[in-house]
Amino acid sequence: MNFKQKGIRECKLDVQKGIKMTPVKKYLSVFAASSILLVSCFINFCFSEDIEKKFDLSSEVYSYEYTIPDDKPVNLDFSVIPAKDNQGNAVIYVKYAAVSDEHNITLEVIDSSSGAVVSSHDIHAESTPGFLRIQYGWVAESEDSAIYKNILNADSSYKFRISTNAGGPVNGILTFCNVLNVIKLTVDSDKIIINDNVSTIDVPAQIINNRTMVPLRAIFEALGASVEWDDSTKTVNAEKDGIKISLEIGKREIVVDGVSKTIDAYAKIVDSRTLVPVRAIAEAFECDVEWDDTSKTVTITEI
Repeated sequence: MNFKQKGIRECKLDVQKGIKMTPVKKYLSVFAASSILLVSCFINFCFSEDIEKKFDLSSEVYSYEYTIPDDKPVNLDFSVIPAKDNQGNAVIYVKYAAVSDEHNITLEVIDSSSGAVVSSHDIHAESTPGFLRIQYGWVAESEDSAIYKNILNADSSYKFRISTNAGGPVNGILTFCNVLNVIKLTVDSDKIIINDNVSTIDVPAQIINNRTMVPLRAIFEALGASVEWDDSTKTVNAEKDGIKISLEIGKREIVVDGVSKTIDAYAKIVDSRTLVPVRAIAEAFECDVEWDDTSKTVTITEI
């Protein structure tokens, strides 16, 4: 039977053999089919779940909400390039928190190129964020010896695998990031170091009743928090990034966003300056705290 349409050259349609096309139309048809195939491949490439997401922690922050349905390990579908600390060494910071009930997970760090597990970390996730610094570990040099060194390479990327022995399901959030500020104070020293910049403070950090106490205003200003003093109630109020905290002098209590928590040391006034327990303050602002007993130095890392 014949087929005619305005603007299109006549062609014959054979029910048994299909459409008999002119040479020009045949080439156009092949071109159109090829174009459709190319577009299809491009779309599949862009939106395929198999394409690995990669994040450079020197300039990016990536949060991943995980679900571990049972006791089988889960491979995370992305990799990260480490950030660098002030000495230029590769480092990965991870902030973790439980979405529902608290639980234990194991986080394995895997070299993307070799597939080797470079480190494994046991984490207890609670609603209050915790922090993990992935940087150093014991590396075997021989069958009889090992050295404690940086386990990461700044030029490599790393993947992650998580598992739980809780039986599942468990839910939480992992945030892979760099640090914003590193603050160091040494007991009985009048110096504070903020990102390798040294300043003088009028009251040094002190150990009182086996707890490290630091000058409140110096710490809050280093973190970029606003500070107010209520002399009528002897209460310190501070705010940073929407987090509000308050401490009353002489009380073993800190109020974070309206929720009261008991702390193991109370704020006190020394030489007309307010000293506060460093761990309680830093963790309230979601910072990491490390104590070096040898040098009597406390390091506050803002992530």
